[in-house]
Amino acid sequence: MALTPNNKDNVGVGKADVTGLVKVAPTSVAQPTDATTALATEFQNAGYISEDGMTNSISIDSETIKDMNGDEVVTVRASRSEEFIFTGIEENPVMLGLYHGDDNVGATAGGLKVVHNSDELPYKTFVFEIALSPKKKKRIVVPQGKVTKLGDIVYKRNQAVGLPITIAALKDSEGKTAYEYIVEVVS
Repeated sequence: MALTPNNKDNVGVGKADVTGLVKVAPTSVAQPTDATTALATEFQNAGYISEDGMTNSISIDSETIKDMNGDEVVTVRASRSEEFIFTGIEENPVMLGLYHGDDNVGATAGGLKVVHNSDELPYKTFVFEIALSPKKKKRIVVPQGKVTKLGDIVYKRNQAVGLPITIAALKDSEGKTAYEYIVEVVS
């Protein structure tokens, strides 16, 4: 893989992998440690994501310590948070389970039943599969993800019904919030 600066082969776009962007599994399932190994069968594809794609938001807050004269002498990190934000546009059991909770989505004769309530949503492992270019693939693994924000569902005749979801990436046993793996695709 070319790592030198000013190399057009290092430029990528945020296109979902042909197998889908968002994969999800219970945290007990072994997480991938590279960009190409097949995911465990427990990982489920959440389905289509809106044309707005996905946003990885990292926020850092700092505090400045001053001396007795009021001069700034040290700046320290007060907090760090990381989120993955996307809007699902496919109403299937996996996506609806992310939005409403897996236990609140079930099969009925010929369809689905979705229950709305205030039950706590579980931690899950998320894998985001991105085709950076025809030659590069990126896999982002969030070992301890949790749905922390849900956006409004809008029903409008000229747009897809969207399920806006925000995933908080929380520290795993190693103190990491996410892992990125980038690989050159061999054709």
